Amino acid sequence: MAQPCVIATCKHASQTLCYGCNQHFCREHMIEHDLSLNSQLNPLSDEINALGERLKSINLENAIENSHKKLEQWRIDCHKTIDYFFEQKCHELDRCIRKKMEKKREEINRIRTKLSDLIREQEATHKDIDLLTITVRDLEREINKIEQTSFQIEIKSLVLDDSLIHIENSDINHFDLISLSSVHKTINYPRENWAPFACNNHHLLIHQETNLCLVDQNLNIIKQ
Repeated sequence: MAQPCVIATCKHASQTLCYGCNQHFCREHMIEHDLSLNSQLNPLSDEINALGERLKSINLENAIENSHKKLEQWRIDCHKTIDYFFEQKCHELDRCIRKKMEKKREEINRIRTKLSDLIREQEATHKDIDLLTITVRDLEREINKIEQTSFQIEIKSLVLDDSLIHIENSDINHFDLISLSSVHKTINYPRENWAPFACNNHHLLIHQETNLCLVDQNLNIIKQ
């Protein structure tokens, strides 16, 4: 026996089963049911088309402009740090050789003054000449060493850890504490003195009890 149409006010027997709804319809109400379902597809089609247009209209450069600026500033700061370190080492190298040259320059001036005094006073002895000759020869050997000076420079490769920069999508409408990076290092620190006094790229200056402490990147106290 045929089942009645699912529409309560309909007196006709069902002729079709809608497999999607698992409901029985007469022919007339099945047509209405199909039209109703199809009519719901058109707005969805319009919405998906609108979303597609919105996606195409997004300016990628504007979306990541600030992030690019941060990366660029990080690059500039790193270059400055490398340049500063390079200049410091160049100055250190220069000081090493200049210190030796300055010392020999002072010896030359001292010998020159001694010779001028002996020539002016006309009282040079064989002992004076022998001592001056030995001194000049010693000085000549030292200057020969300076001319042949070379430095052994050991340079380690600059290692960049990928974890230096962490890129993660941020939802402006939601902040999840789980997204925070894991703890790298910890240090016992009084709650009342939670903020450091000063810091640079290598150290923190903190206050612990009655002491000022200089802390390195591994949170080791290197000076107190």
